[in-house]
Amino acid sequence: MSFFSSNNIYNRSMTKIFDLCVLSILTTIFCIPIVTSSAALTSMYAVMMRLSKNTEGSVASSYVKEFRSNFKGSVAGACIFVAGLLLFSFDLIAWTQNEVGSRSIWYGATLVVLLLFLTIFDWYLCVRARFVETFTQALGNATRFTFIYLPLSVGMGAYTLAIGWLVSRFAFLLFFFPLVGFVVLCFPKAILIGRKIDKYIEDEGLAHQETTPEDEAVSVGNPETAGADDDSEDGEIDKAYRDLTEIKRETGEMTLKDKVSYVWFNHIAAIVFGVIFIAVVGGVTYNFIFNNKTCDFALAVVNAYSERTDTDLSEELDEYYELDGDKNYAYVDTGYQLAYANEGIKVVNSSAEDSFYEKFFLNIRNGAMDAAIVPESFYDYCNSVEDMFYDVEYVLGEDGVKEYEEYLVRGSGDYEEYYRGIVIDDSEYLKNSGITFIDVNKDERYILVFPVGSRHRDNSVKFVEHLKLEKK
Repeated sequence: MSFFSSNNIYNRSMTKIFDLCVLSILTTIFCIPIVTSSAALTSMYAVMMRLSKNTEGSVASSYVKEFRSNFKGSVAGACIFVAGLLLFSFDLIAWTQNEVGSRSIWYGATLVVLLLFLTIFDWYLCVRARFVETFTQALGNATRFTFIYLPLSVGMGAYTLAIGWLVSRFAFLLFFFPLVGFVVLCFPKAILIGRKIDKYIEDEGLAHQETTPEDEAVSVGNPETAGADDDSEDGEIDKAYRDLTEIKRETGEMTLKDKVSYVWFNHIAAIVFGVIFIAVVGGVTYNFIFNNKTCDFALAVVNAYSERTDTDLSEELDEYYELDGDKNYAYVDTGYQLAYANEGIKVVNSSAEDSFYEKFFLNIRNGAMDAAIVPESFYDYCNSVEDMFYDVEYVLGEDGVKEYEEYLVRGSGDYEEYYRGIVIDDSEYLKNSGITFIDVNKDERYILVFPVGSRHRDNSVKFVEHLKLEKK
């Protein structure tokens, strides 16, 4: 075909991309009320599956028509989807921010269940897009499809999680999501799921019963709603979906094995979602009721790395503070890699990330950081933003100031002088912990500071004793 033809591959591709972008924008708009999200996503999949087979008409009109037909009965799906995402998000945050036993195992298990939840919901949307079914029928068939095509389902779930991770990792992608987000996220899945459903219809001898824009769809697994006005058509569908177990159930000849098979096949959706619900609720309950440990001392170390792990350093402090570790613990975090600039000083750190910066200042504002070991230039940078650290005398008291006076760093504020922090370059703690600062900060003094709002000043004083500063 000539390049200058109006129907060449370039023009067809650009038209397809434009249609998909329009579809993404429409889906974003129709998802805004939240309760309409299920109908919006179902309509998107219906149009996408037709786009993949080049059988679509006008994208906008097709989408609006699909939305109107899918709106009724879609609220339940939207509520479950939104509630599920909120619950899983809350659970993942819980495993991330709380030091609990086997936290990585719980976090991984939550991700696996979340993957299963997202996959079943994708199948649910596509089943509703292709067939006329009630909420429970679509959910049951979606769950069956998930396990029938398990490798594909796992791949789709992993793909969804990967896209979600990219968006959370690179926030600027959110600006492009309304235009191309649903295209990138859902179009590959629409193609794959559409092919599997087509194959399933063909294998079941129902090729003429699928949903089209003009014809009413057949309800998968629900012969009573399909072809009810045609006895022969009803008989064909009945034959396609009623297996030997179903016939035995009706005649009362089911064995125990048959009953188990029947329950598993017909109630797999209830079983799977029951397991998901128990796992999520059980995990949250376990975390916040049975294993809700509290931190008695939190130490942050900025722009440093250690030969020992943070876990080892934390356990060492547990022993020092005589904490049992099950209900109370101490925490050392050397993961704060930051870049900053102040008054001609520019510190470039190749490992720096915005998330570390946000975490550091958020923990200070929340009172979740009791002490910090920082390069002196970073202390100056913090003070240029706002007053974030206590006067050392406020923490140590007059007697403590007298004892450690030779190590104190003086500063001057608007009205009077104060003690900025404690120089700990020569402390036994730094030597024993294996903490080393990055090259760009290695020629500076390292000082111990006490963030405003810290909750455990007594333990902060005790930590100063643990430093074992050499007397000059």
